[in-house]
Amino acid sequence: MFTGIIEKIGRVTRVNWTSGGARITIEADFNQPIPAGASISCDGTCLTVENGEYGQITVTAVEETVARTKLGQIKTGYRINLERALPASGRLDGHIVYGHIDTTARITEIIPKGTQTTFRFLLPPGNAKYIVHKGSIAIDGVSLTIANITGSEFEVAIIPFTYKNTNFQFKHQGELVNVEFDVIGKYVERLVCRE
Repeated sequence: MFTGIIEKIGRVTRVNWTSGGARITIEADFNQPIPAGASISCDGTCLTVENGEYGQITVTAVEETVARTKLGQIKTGYRINLERALPASGRLDGHIVYGHIDTTARITEIIPKGTQTTFRFLLPPGNAKYIVHKGSIAIDGVSLTIANITGSEFEVAIIPFTYKNTNFQFKHQGELVNVEFDVIGKYVERLVCRE
C-alpha cells in the first residue's frame, strides 16, 4: 500500500523489452539500497524490486501491466515518480493508494494560474462515474484532489511543492498518465451493482 506522496523522481536508464513485458532499470538516489522483493510504486504502478543497489533499482512490468498502464511507452531518460511501500508505523499523509492502475487518461490542457498549475485530463468512456468533485485520485502515483469535472474531463490543481517534487514538471499536453481511482467508490459500485 502507498500514500501517493512521492519520495523521489527517478530516471529510467535502461528498458529491455521481452515478449512478456519489460525489465526497467531506474536511477534513484534513495539513501539506502531497496531490498529485492520490496514493493515500489513506479508512476503509480506497484512493481517488485528485483535488484536494489545504491543509486538504482530494477523492476519488471509484465505483459498485463504494460497493456493496462502507460509503461508500454516508457523510454530511456524518462523521469518516473517513485514511492516505497508504506510501513505499518508510517503516516498516511495522502490517501490509500494500492498501485493497481485502473486506466490511463490523456492530458488535454496545462494551465498556469499564479503559483499553481492546473492540469486537465480526459478519461476513456465509462470511467467518469468513478470521480467526484473534491474526491481523491492518484495520477502517476501522486495523491491529488479533483478540482473540477466536465463530462469525461477533470482537473487537478498542482501546488508548487508537488510540481517541483514530482514528474509533473516534465509533462506536456497529449501525454498519457496512469490513473487509480479512490478504492471506496469501486467498493460502493461493487456492493450496489452486484447480482
